[in-house]
Amino acid sequence: MRSPKSDAARSPDARQYRSKTYSRKAGQSIAARIARGETWATICNANEIVTFEVVRAWRRMEPEFEAMLAEAQEAAADWCAHRALDVALAAQKETLTRDRLVVMTLMKHAAVLAPERWGGKRSTKPQVKPLALRVRTFEQVVRGDGKIVTRETFPDGTYDEYES
Repeated sequence: MRSPKSDAARSPDARQYRSKTYSRKAGQSIAARIARGETWATICNANEIVTFEVVRAWRRMEPEFEAMLAEAQEAAADWCAHRALDVALAAQKETLTRDRLVVMTLMKHAAVLAPERWGGKRSTKPQVKPLALRVRTFEQVVRGDGKIVTRETFPDGTYDEYES
């Protein structure tokens, strides 16, 4: 088991955020690191900033933090996909097996972070389509010649007659 890092070896943010109390600054710091492609394990390793459990609690209790993380995860997904492209372009015959694994792992992670964008999946959220209704008014009338017809009256006051 690893021993916790000394305060001197921690990131500059570490001493500020070891509290379990949410702050916007701590949330922004974590979201920025996620967006740069850092993993939760790296960020929460040895209580560097906060523990993973505290971050999960913040997500549930702080809508602002949840929104920051959602945006950061989209950025991280893009980072993974672009990193996969870099690895694929730099692949050589000697490193092909390893590079293929890295590319597949990065793309899988991008799909997990942003399934609609990188996973090829459609949204599971219901699509709301605008609904336009037109109420039609029909009535039976007797014309001057004694014939019974069905009359449809339009909103502008005009009408059409249909023989029954």
